[in-house]
This record gives sequence, C-alpha cells and structure tokens, in this order.
Amino acid sequence: MGNHQSISHNIEHYQQQHIIRNMILIWLDTNIDETKKEYHDIVSTLRTVADTVKLYTDSKALKECLTKIENEKVYILISGSVGEHIIPSIHNLPQLDSAFIFCHDRARHKLWTDDWPKIRDVYTTVKPICQVLQQIKTLADYNTIPMSFLTIDNHALETEISEFDQSFVYTQMMKDVLSTIQFEQKHLTEFVQYCRQLLVNNERQLNNLQHFEKQYSENGPIWWFTKDCFLKSMLTYALREMDIELTMKLAFFIRQLHEQIKDLYYKQFSRHESDNLVVYRGQGMSKEDFEKMRNNQGKLVSFNHFLLTSRNPSTPLNLAQYAATNPNSIGVFFRMQVDPLKLAIPLAFISEITNCTDKDDVLFSMNTVFRISDIEPMDQDHRVYQVHMQFINGSDENLRLLTDKIHEQTFPEQQGWFRLNSLLEKYNQCVDIQEIYQIRFDQTQDNEEKAKICSRIGLMKYSQGEYRDALTFFEKKLHIQEQFLNADDTQLALSYSEIGNVYLSTNEYSTALKFYNKALEYNQKSSSSDSLTIASLYNNIGLVYSYMNDYEQARSFHFEALKIRQQSLPPNHSQLASSYHQIAECYHKMGEYWQALTYYDKSLEIKKKAQPVNHYDIAYSHNHIGDMYSNIGDYQKAIAEYEKALDIFERVLLPKQQDLAETYRKIGSLYDKSGVATEAHVFYERAMNIF
Repeated sequence: MGNHQSISHNIEHYQQQHIIRNMILIWLDTNIDETKKEYHDIVSTLRTVADTVKLYTDSKALKECLTKIENEKVYILISGSVGEHIIPSIHNLPQLDSAFIFCHDRARHKLWTDDWPKIRDVYTTVKPICQVLQQIKTLADYNTIPMSFLTIDNHALETEISEFDQSFVYTQMMKDVLSTIQFEQKHLTEFVQYCRQLLVNNERQLNNLQHFEKQYSENGPIWWFTKDCFLKSMLTYALREMDIELTMKLAFFIRQLHEQIKDLYYKQFSRHESDNLVVYRGQGMSKEDFEKMRNNQGKLVSFNHFLLTSRNPSTPLNLAQYAATNPNSIGVFFRMQVDPLKLAIPLAFISEITNCTDKDDVLFSMNTVFRISDIEPMDQDHRVYQVHMQFINGSDENLRLLTDKIHEQTFPEQQGWFRLNSLLEKYNQCVDIQEIYQIRFDQTQDNEEKAKICSRIGLMKYSQGEYRDALTFFEKKLHIQEQFLNADDTQLALSYSEIGNVYLSTNEYSTALKFYNKALEYNQKSSSSDSLTIASLYNNIGLVYSYMNDYEQARSFHFEALKIRQQSLPPNHSQLASSYHQIAECYHKMGEYWQALTYYDKSLEIKKKAQPVNHYDIAYSHNHIGDMYSNIGDYQKAIAEYEKALDIFERVLLPKQQDLAETYRKIGSLYDKSGVATEAHVFYERAMNIF
C-alpha cells in the first residue's frame, strides 16, 4: 500500500511467548570423545528429535547454562557417575524438565535414581531416549490445543457473541473469513521470510524451513501438519492465544489444510456404507481443565483446532498413560464415535499422505464438536480416564442455531478482510487492524475494493486523532477513485468531504473550505446526490467560516442547511436542533443577542422532546440562554437559566468538573452585579473550590 505505515513484529517477544517450542537437550559427560564415530552417531540421532543439542564436559558450566535459560524447558542426558553428584544440585531448578541417565550399568544407577522424580529412567542406548522425547513433544502439541466447553441453552442463544466463549467464536469466524480469501505464492514466501527471522540459531528447524519452502506444494498441507516441525506449534499458539497477526501469517496454510481435508472427505466417503467410525485420542489435561470437563458431562466440547486422532487405540492410550506420569496432569483417553455421512466438519483418512508412522490417523478440520457422554477411570489411582464422546455436528439444533447466530453477527454481507475487520472493530479487539487491511489491499486488483480499504483505514485513523495518517489514506482513496469513477459520482464528493474534515480538525480552515466546496460542487451537479448530504456540507462550511470569524458567511450557510433539513426531516430531529444552535452561535458572536436567544430557544425546545430531561446538552442550552439574558442585562432571567443548567450539571457531572465551576462563577457574578453580595460570595466560593 503506497503510503501505508509498515507493521513490524517483535521477534524476541514472540520467542519468549513460545510461538515455536524449542526443545533444548543438554548432554553432560566428562568422558565425551568428539573424535569417535559413536559420539557423532549419538548426536546425529538426538538431533532428529531435539531442536538444540548442547554438549558439556564440565558440571559447573552446565549449571551456569541452566540458570541463564529463561522461558524454556531443558532436557538433560547425563552419565550415571556424573549424574549421581550433580542431580541433587539441579533437580529443583524450574528450567529442568527431565533428566535421562545414559550409562552401561543400568542396575547400579537404578538404585539411586528413583529418589529423583525428574529422572525419567536409566538407559543404555540412545534410541529409547529419543522415543520418550518424541512422546513429550507429541503430548505438548496435543495438550495445548484450545478447547471450549459449550452450554447452549436459550440464555446462551440470546447473548451477544462477544459474551460467548471467544475461542470457539474466533475459530468459527476464521473459517468463514478465510473461505472467502484467495491466497497466492507470495503469501507462502512472506511466511517463510517471517519464520527465518523467528528461527535464528535453531539449526534443525531452519533445515525444516528450507525443505518447507522448496517442497510445500509438492507434499501438501496435511503432510506438513503431521511433520515434527515448527508449523504445528505455531498454529496451536495462534489459535489458542487468538493471536490475529500470527493467524494472518498462517492464513494460507489454515485455508489450504481445511480444503485438502474437505477434498479427501468427499473422495473417501462419497460411497461409504458404514454409519459408524470410532477414533481415539490420548493427551494430558491439567486437573483444573479436567474438572471443568467432568462438570460438563452430557454437554458439548469443541476442539478449536485441527484434531488429529487414530483408529488404533494403542498409541493414544499410551500417550494418555504417559501424560499421567506428570503429577500435575490427568491422562485422558478419548473414545470418539462418528457417523461420517452426517458431518458438518470434514474428516479424512490420511495414511497415504501423512508424515507420521501411525497409518491409522484420522484428521478433522477445525471446530469439531462432540457431546461428552461418559467419563470413567481406567486405573485404580484415578490417574487415567476414558472419555466417551459422540460427534454431533450437523444434528444438534441448538449448535446449529449458535453457529447461525455467530454467522449473522459477523457481517455476512461482507467478504474476507472487510468482514474480519468489521468484527474486530465492533468488539474492540486489541489487534493491528490496519495490517489485515494492508494484506487485502496487496492481494486485490479491484480498485473499488482498494478505495474502500483506504476509506476504512482513514476513518479509523481519524477517530483515533491521527489526522495526518488519516489524510494520507483519504488522499490515496481519492486518487484511486479518480481512475474508475465518473466525474459527477457522489463517491468523489464524499472523499473530498472526508479530506475537508481532516483539515478542519487540524485548524487548516482555508484548505478545509476548498475541499468542502469541491464536495458541494460534485453533489450539486450529480443527479443521485442526497439533499441531507448537501445540508451537512452547508453546515460544515458554516463551521469553517465561524472558525475564521466570518459570522455573516457562516450564518448564511447554516440557514441553507436549516432550509433543507426542515424540508426533509421530522420537526423534532436532532439535526434541526443543531442547525438552530449554530445559527444562534453566529448571532451571539455578532452581538445580536435577541436573535441568538430566539434560535437557542428553538434548539432547546427540540432537545427537550428528543433527549432525557437531565441530558447535559439541555444544560448547555440553558447556559447559552443564560449568557444571552446576561448580555442584554436581564440578570434575573439569566440566573434562572443558569440554575436550570446547574441542576442538571450537579446530577450528571463529577463534583469538580469545569462546567460546574464556570456556572457557579457566572451566577456569582450576576448576584454581584445585582448587589446581592451574600449570594455572590456563596457561588464564588463554590467555584473557587473547583478551580
């Protein structure tokens, strides 16, 4: 976008937030011989699963390394003889997740390792260590995907979606939005460039990234989703944290992954005869989340991510049992029953294209919803539970009503980035909306859409008081429109008016007047112009002349605005009150107080009918009328009007607000001029207490 402000990303911040989990493995052995083939074979094997492998031969250096690591977990491979001396001093460090004793004498070292819970086991070969590390990584991916427990009753269906479970709403919204966007090769290239910065010093993942860049199209999104690399943890973070900027980076991948699952679903199940499919999933849950799930038995749970399951229960059960070895975790073994022919969310058998060794894998797209039918313990210690679930998407009426409601409240008449931004603006999400518009601006070749994007950003900047930025986007919008609109098109008039508004806000009155006059000219010669738009322009031009102290001209334009509004609007419309007030202001500045009083009265009459009796606008009108009576010397009536204003101000304003103090001062001044010194003193003192 020509003059847009670039969006920067704080990569260090993202690293600290674990967008990509970095598995750090430290191998400590005082007898490491880097010249031996055995050493290189072990390191090579470890690097197939660990992102970072660090080698130490000195225990003191290892301790220093551990204490310097922040926000990441470390896994240590250590010889038995060294481990027996160093484990007591490092076991309680929060950075240490697990330790693996690697030696030739398992029986001897098993005697002391049982006293230290972070020691996984004693191993004589490296391969089983890698298997455990892989289980840890798999569980980390499984355990952190976002889930929502849904209670969908009449109350829930009546609430605004901003009050509903936001993780569920977010992923529903993203699916709808991304389905309307076309992605190109450049979005893959931009993602790779972004990841290259993020993966600095992570040799394993940089190697994965290099293959991803060259082979993504050849292998496809499912293959990469199931590969042990940076993609899955990034996607999990983006969806779990509802990180809109990161989600936009991954948007092409989310869309294409969903489309590939959907294509496979239609191919695999178009002539499917079985009504039932049972799949399994094993993971760990915190005790708090598990209790939440148990309290929602009989209700719905949504997996707000792509859900990887298996038709073979053995591997998922092993994962659940392994998760239960963590004292802070409950092992959960999901048994999910599905009717593939009645799905609203597609699934696919991915054995032919998966990167995993499990050839029974079944992958669901986002927002798979199940009903929790039963939860039962699988062991005596109640550390592992089986959760029976029934797939209900497409068959539950309340869920359908909820998803319809989300669709209705997420601007379905709009498409793509416009729809997403409208929702984010409506619910005041703290994201950089401009970047989303910028992405769409770069994608589209449609000048009308480009102009619309510039207008939306300009209005956003204008509302935030960033007038120079707003001007940049309004001017860019006008330049684009001039390439495809007819000279008498009222959209051009609107653009001139928007630019005029910016110059008015920056006190550049002559320039504002020039653009307002252009807008007026375009509207007056267009057959499709709106009379109320012309009235609004007359009003704005009148304001400019007022700010330039040309009250004669200002009054004439306000009268023109009033004439149109009287013909087009009901007699108690707020725009009529505004016109009467502006005309009164002009007469006031010109010293024609009786005329000003007449129009202030007209404005007040409408406000009393259209607004609550204690509205501050009514108080301000009484104040202005009081000023007019004061100017013409009728102090009694002036005080009466000020007291009416004061009565409202004392109800609606904070005790020390300026308008309250000024009204006290005015009343005190009039009592002073009337010779009532006692009353004057009372009101002066009240004003002084605020000033």
